[in-house]
Amino acid sequence: MDRPMPQRLARVRRHLAPLSWMAAAALFIGVPAGALIGLLLAAERLDDVGGEPAPFVQPARLVEFDDRTGVVAKLRWQDGPTLYAPTWSGMVGAVWLEPGGTIRSGDRVASLDGVVRLAVHTPQPFFRALSSGDRGPDVGWLQDALVRLGYLAAGPEENDRVGPVTRRAIAALTADLGLLEPVDVFDPAWFVWLPTEQLEVATVALRPGTPAPPAGTAIAAGAPELASVDLERVDGGPLTLEPGVRYILQIGDAALPLDGTTGGLDGNGLASLSRILAPATDSASGSVRLAQPLAVWALPASAVMSGADGRLCVWVERGGTYEPTTVEVVGGRAGVTFVRPAATSAAVLENPADILDEPACPSG
Repeated sequence: MDRPMPQRLARVRRHLAPLSWMAAAALFIGVPAGALIGLLLAAERLDDVGGEPAPFVQPARLVEFDDRTGVVAKLRWQDGPTLYAPTWSGMVGAVWLEPGGTIRSGDRVASLDGVVRLAVHTPQPFFRALSSGDRGPDVGWLQDALVRLGYLAAGPEENDRVGPVTRRAIAALTADLGLLEPVDVFDPAWFVWLPTEQLEVATVALRPGTPAPPAGTAIAAGAPELASVDLERVDGGPLTLEPGVRYILQIGDAALPLDGTTGGLDGNGLASLSRILAPATDSASGSVRLAQPLAVWALPASAVMSGADGRLCVWVERGGTYEPTTVEVVGGRAGVTFVRPAATSAAVLENPADILDEPACPSG
């Protein structure tokens, strides 16, 4: 006949059974497994107390808590920056664009009929020829471009007007572009508009020995870019962030600043994530954590009491008595509550409801 299991052995087996999954939980949340196991064993010892309950006092364990949460990033992509042909004509000679290369403002794009065409970043594409006496914002764009290209001194007196100084700079530019005779009238066909300061080239449609493609034809394009990232918890629930708090989104080796107010990445973060993910990837797994981990106490849930006014506290042993210490709960996992401590160390009563006549936190 089978012998009944002794009551104490049954309790031990009952409390030891969760230890394996508790250790796994400890690794995920960044709390030492020993801390969680110690809390479980504390609960076992409390169960063993017979008759009148005895106070169970333990030093509060100070740990780092980064509130790490597993997330799934839902990704939305958009076409990368594109270079379009200006209103030009002729036969394509040399092409300096290469897939995988980088083109910056002022770099050569191609030559047509022996005349070099440059990629130039301006607020908008040029749309007209500019000659002596012309005025307007596009004149200012041209002057800024000539300054960056080294043909014009910064801050010309003839700002937003094509005067003698600007005309001489245009003539110097045309000599370097390869025109047979320098001219002082700007032709917008010399510049290919670059929408950003630089572009990582993914595809090139311009071929040597072919007629110049019509105006508005895409001649090169950058890789697709992330337009937005929406985050949700791995369990499908919404991700709640504290406004004004700095967080880190970790995906692979990338640790990206996350705005707690908007819950999104800035332009730099989107660009960084674009570079490490394959284009058109629908989603990616990662985690969100506090940028600055908190120093907290890890306590069993039984140690934290509440008051009539909603105040939370723990009871700390001092000189043979127990005094309430106000705390703030910042999170919890697997039966462990994480609270902001009032001190770096203290002996905390872990079963106040069993020991104190009035274990609730005092008001006020």
